[in-house]
Formats: sequence, structure tokens, C-alpha cells
Amino acid sequence: MALNCFSSMQRERDEGFVNPLLIALIVVLAAVLPSCNIAERLKDSDPKSLKYSEMNDTERVEYIKMKSVPLAKSLGNKEPGNPSEESALRIKRFVDAYLERDEGKKNDSKDCAPGGDILSIYERASQNAPTINRVFREEGASPEIGLYLAMLASEHCVCYRSERGPVGIFQLSRVFARSNRLTTSRDPNLNDERCDTERASYAVTRFLKSEAEKHPADSLKELKLIMVFHIGPGSFRKHVAARGDEVTGFWKLVSMKPNTDRRWTAKIADLLPRFFAAAIIGENPADFGIQIEPLSTY
Repeated sequence: MALNCFSSMQRERDEGFVNPLLIALIVVLAAVLPSCNIAERLKDSDPKSLKYSEMNDTERVEYIKMKSVPLAKSLGNKEPGNPSEESALRIKRFVDAYLERDEGKKNDSKDCAPGGDILSIYERASQNAPTINRVFREEGASPEIGLYLAMLASEHCVCYRSERGPVGIFQLSRVFARSNRLTTSRDPNLNDERCDTERASYAVTRFLKSEAEKHPADSLKELKLIMVFHIGPGSFRKHVAARGDEVTGFWKLVSMKPNTDRRWTAKIADLLPRFFAAAIIGENPADFGIQIEPLSTY
């Protein structure tokens, strides 16, 4: 049954009478139909005036469900309807974590490191977005994949050098760089093409194309490519592909939790919810008080 939130109550109030039974009914419906609340607010409000921080937890879950749909389509999802409750809750956890970040100093130098407040992170991303979008589109890949792989890898720090060894906006290893024709250097004062956003983006798209050829008819191809990039083809085959019977749907893959058999660790299970969280913020920045355009539009 379609419900126009509180419209009948509004009409009776305008006429000078509100039925007490109607008030009680409205209270009950507001509790059991939270999607009506957020859907009406989204429809009736100026989109730029509705902030995620103003929503309660139930509304945030419904918001995430709504905003996940176009993102999922850009990643090849063909399943009808909104994401599951479990998927939305797992994504929400990471959206909320971004908002709880302590304020940090914006740093665009080569000393940039992941961290800081959400405004600094996404302003930094907006500077890198034009190059990433152009390269990924040229190569026939979804720019959202490039934008938010970079967010998960380095939070868009162009020349971040991890203590573990990877370098650059996509945190590429020396082995990866050499196999994709990028020059590397252990000396931060010398040229390292992993710090070149354009060259690194081309290298990543070449890698993704090569991996995509291994999953030509897979409806979950884009999600699996995100995972392959972050954990490597070997780990993917060992920990993800080996669970093929369980990975049967787009939102099921997003919502899968860590388990105790050491194959589906928290690091693996959290990748896709983290990706969606970063993308929901980046594609709807005004809803989070960030004064930039949606990153995929640069």
C-alpha cells in the first residue's frame, strides 16, 4: 500500500481537527515504515539541503540502499531492487566511520599520507578525479572503479610510500609496476612513475582488462576485479574463487561477513562495503557537506 507520509493528518489539521486514532496510527506507521520517511524527505526537499548527519540510523540505512542502486548499475549489477538490509548495514558502518574522522591538515605534497577529515580527503580526490576519469573512460572501464580503488588504496595521496613497500595513489608494488612498464625508485627524490597519476591509471586499467578476460560472462566481474586488485590474483583464487558456490549474487557478495575458516578474513570481507561507502560519499558529496562535484563528473 502506498503511503503519502502524514498527508491525511495535514489535511485534517488544516481543517481544524485531528482524529486521535489517526495520530496513533501515524506514530505506528512512522516506526514500521521508515523508508516512507526518508523517501518523502528526499523527494520533497532540496537535495542539496538534506544532510546525512541529520538522519537517524534507520533513515541512514534507507538512504544507503537508495544511493547504492545507481552505483551498483555502474558496476554491472543486473539484480532488480535495492540492496539487502545486511548489505546496507555493512556499508553504513564505513560511511559513518568516514564522518567520525578527526580533522586533519590538508596536505597535497609528496608527504601526503592517508588520514585526516572527510573534507580534506575528498577535496584531494577531486584534484585527481579528472585524470583518473579520462584514463578509465579511454580504456573502456568504469571511472568509479578507478576513483574508489584509489580511495581505498591511499585516500588519493598521489605519492604515498607505504612502510610495506607499495607506492603511489594506487599503492602499486615494484613487481606490479615493472610488469606494467612503470619505472620505480626506492629513492623518493628520484622519478617513480607510480607517483604519476596518469601513468599509474593506465597501468591499473591494463591489469583490470587482463583480469576481466578471465571472467568474460561473470555477472559479478566488476566486484571481483575490485577484490583482485586489492588482494592479488593468487589470494583471490585461494580465498574468493574457492567459495564459488557461496558467491551467487551481487548483494550477497557485498554483505558476506568474515568467517572462522581463515579464507574469508575481515580484510577481504570489508573490501566491497568500504568501496561502496567511499563511492556513496564521493558521488553525493553535498549530502555530506562536502563542497565539490560528484567525483565521476570531473
